[in-house]
Amino acid sequence: MTKLDVLTGIDKIKVATHYELNGRRLDGEMPASLDDLGKCQVKYVELDGWKEDICDVTDFEKLPRAAQDYIRFIEKELEIPITWVGTGPAREAMFLRQ
Repeated sequence: MTKLDVLTGIDKIKVATHYELNGRRLDGEMPASLDDLGKCQVKYVELDGWKEDICDVTDFEKLPRAAQDYIRFIEKELEIPITWVGTGPAREAMFLRQ
């Protein structure tokens, strides 16, 4: 996961989880027509943000709790582990999550 630092300072982070069309959840599928796509509603989960500067963080446990929760949420939704985390613009602002 890169660019985690760009979320710093956002009070609530809205994460889109799925689309609904006419009250029906679309899981991994897209509507067949542009007309139906225009009728889709995006469903979001709101997560707490964080204010702390994370550019120098090199360990998952040292991230603010809300940043850790965000990463765990993304892992759960995508059903994949996030092992590399980018915390700033510098090349070195990346750590391997153990």
